[in-house]
Order: sequence, then structure tokens, then C-alpha cells
Amino acid sequence: MSILSVIVPIYNAEKYLNQCIDSIRNQNLEDIEVILVDDGSTDASGKICEDYAADDSRICVIHQKNQGMLAARYTGVCAAKGQYISFVDADDWIDQETYSLFLPQMGEGIDIIIYGKAVETTDSGTAKPSFLYEEGYYDKERIRSEIWKNALWDERRRKSGLPHSLCDKILKRDLLLRSYGLIEEKSAINLGEDAMILFPMLQWVESAYISHCCLYHYRKHLAKTPAYVLEDRYFRNLFSWYEYLDRHTREIIGIKKQLDYIYMDLMKARREYYGDYVRNDEYLFPFDKVPPKSKIILYGAGRVGATYYDQLQRIHYVDLVSWVDKNYQKYPDKEVSDPECIERLSFDFVVIAVESSTIDADIRKWLYGKGVDRNKIISFNRHQDLFLFT
Repeated sequence: MSILSVIVPIYNAEKYLNQCIDSIRNQNLEDIEVILVDDGSTDASGKICEDYAADDSRICVIHQKNQGMLAARYTGVCAAKGQYISFVDADDWIDQETYSLFLPQMGEGIDIIIYGKAVETTDSGTAKPSFLYEEGYYDKERIRSEIWKNALWDERRRKSGLPHSLCDKILKRDLLLRSYGLIEEKSAINLGEDAMILFPMLQWVESAYISHCCLYHYRKHLAKTPAYVLEDRYFRNLFSWYEYLDRHTREIIGIKKQLDYIYMDLMKARREYYGDYVRNDEYLFPFDKVPPKSKIILYGAGRVGATYYDQLQRIHYVDLVSWVDKNYQKYPDKEVSDPECIERLSFDFVVIAVESSTIDADIRKWLYGKGVDRNKIISFNRHQDLFLFT
């Protein structure tokens, strides 16, 4: 019997499904069980699953009527034979060594293994997470003293200390089943379902291992607002989520204050429904680093750059000398220029407005090559992110 079962919930994911399943099949750890749960897909996803199962004896397919992500995952957990469970969403993928890397920890019987999740976007490349907790082994006492205090909400960073996602983790099957058992109507949940499983389970975890390796690749789609935020029942669903976690996480010392803070932050997301598309809490121009009336060049015309630009146009805080982007041709409706103009301009600061740390580093390197002083370069402040369920 395989030590690990990998569960993929699938709903109309034909565009990305091959990359997802191939990344699981090609793992260095070959002795795994792969469960594909087709949650009522109406596209070719079901056939793609069957084709893979016919070609690989490690893969089994379960077809069910559409019930939602939480119910689809639960179906997979119930069918799984492995001691450990890992989840991969159908439009994401994982690195080849994801599971082999943690075989020693699984062999030791550690309850939960946590690793990094890189965010992949078509417009800004790869963004890797910042980690609050140190790498290494955590026993029961260390979990309670170091992780519990800000797992759900870290006040300094204004986001969760422990990522809510189940996909960047390897979890004991018996603990998962215990947590899923708390939810009576699984098909009715469509908001914050990962947190509803993870945080009640955190009460029972007696050992954990944290790695800073970014092995999971989350495909972030370009839609500005998640569908669940736009639902008429958003506030009612959000309050139900709040009440559920309040009821089922009471053993975690200090969780009540964290839950209150994250609830208040999530309420802000609804503002886009009413046309408030520029959310200063999400991408806030680095006013603390740029003195008023400074001459600046804004580098980046994507989502971050556009938000910065709109803020600056509203309040006229600085003298915007130029707005530039390497792909300036993509923005014919905006006043965006070729970065090569920087050599001809007089300025106090270049503000880099991109989410991806990799692209940020590339821009910095290019600016150094153009003779720009390091002290004149300011990057995107990631601590200003508005929390959403990802």
C-alpha cells in the first residue's frame, strides 16, 4: 500500500489538466496513489482522466455530480488508501521532487508537512512567498508556542501566518477525516473551505515539519475579484465561516482575536462589488519611502503599477516623471513608455511596481546596468496585500 495518496478535484479543467496530472505522474516518488475526482465536469476533463487511468495503474478516477471543491476532496479522502494525503488543484502543478523530498518525514510519522507555494501569473511571472516560521521540525510544545500565536492572523504582516491552502501540505489522512467530519453539509460550502479543514485540525497536530522550498505552483487567474466575493450571500457566507471556526478552534489559545481580525479584513473585499476597484489596502504606494514632491519614475504597468498610478493621479503626492514598462506596447490606452527613456530623465526615485520577486530582481539588475543608484530604487511593499482565500 502506498504511503501517499494524491487527490485532484476536477471541474471543467481540460485546458490545464494534462500539465497537472503529468506533474504528479512524473514524481521522483513513484509509489503513490493518484485519485482524480471528476466533480461533474461538462467539458473533456472526464475523458482525459479516464485516458490517464487506462495508461497508469496508480491512477483511479471517481465521477460524481457537481458538489463543489470541499465535497470533491472529501470523496477523494474517503477513497484514499494512503497514510498521508496531498492535494493538487486541477489547474496547478508541482515540482518533480515534491514528495520524495519529504519521504523521511512521512517515515517518521509527522502529522503535517508544510512547504512553499509559488504564485504564477501570466502578466507578472512567479511570486514566491515570504515565510513567517523557521524551517525544521516542530514538536507539540513548539507548535503551540510559535505557530498558534499567529497561524490564522499575523498582525504585523496583516495576513495569515500559516497559509490556509491544503495544497502546499502533506497531511495525515486520519486527521483530515476527523476535521472533515465536523462539517455536516459539505456541498454547501464555497468560501474558505481550506481554512475550515486546516485550523480545526491544527488543534490536534502534535508534530509538524516546515520547508521553505517552493514546490507547488498555483496558477493565479487574472480576474480581479473571486466569484465568491460577488455573490449576494457573501456576508452571510462569511459570517457562517466565522462562526464555524469560532466554534471548532477554541482549543487554540489566542485564536479568537486572530479570527476577529481576519473577518474584518475579509469584509473589505466586498467593496469591488460596488465599483471601488482601486483598493488602497491591496497595493498601497510606498508613501513611507518616497517623500512628497519627489520626482519619480514608475516601473510596471500591470495590476500593481496601475493601482499606484491611479492613487498618484488622485492625490498628486509626487511629480510623476514617467511611467514605464518593458512591454509598453501592451498598453496603448495608457501613457506608458519604453524604459530606455530612463537614461534621459532626471528623477529622485524609481518605484518598481511588480508582484513577482524574480521580475523585481531582473528590473533592479537592468537599472544597475543603466547606472541607477541602488538607494534610488524602491520595490513593491508586499506587506500591504489584502487577504483573500488563496
